[in-house]
Amino acid sequence: MQTEMQKRTKEIELLLKDTEIKLVKINENIDNVSGGMDERIAVHVSETRKELQRNTREVNQRSKSLIGEINDHKIKVDTVVESIRQELGQINEGLHKTVESIEKEVRTFSAALQAEKQSTLSEL
Repeated sequence: MQTEMQKRTKEIELLLKDTEIKLVKINENIDNVSGGMDERIAVHVSETRKELQRNTREVNQRSKSLIGEINDHKIKVDTVVESIRQELGQINEGLHKTVESIEKEVRTFSAALQAEKQSTLSEL
């Protein structure tokens, strides 16, 4: 029985050592995989940052370009609006003078008709 116990004890010790060796190997594999994953993640993060920076620069350049185009368009629109205002002012001034001229002619014609009416009435 003593021999059997020693035999079983040795088997258990061998099993423990074998298990310990396997656990060490598993831990090493986990460390290797973890290290590899860390490197891959770091590379991915770096590439993502670079892409984000490129996109940011591109958006900023396009924004500046669009702002410039908008400002140019605004200047052109302001110039056209001012030109239209001046033309409308000239048209309004011309219409005002025409209305005054017509009013003067109507008054003159009315006065002439009144005078002719008076003259006709006096002759009767």
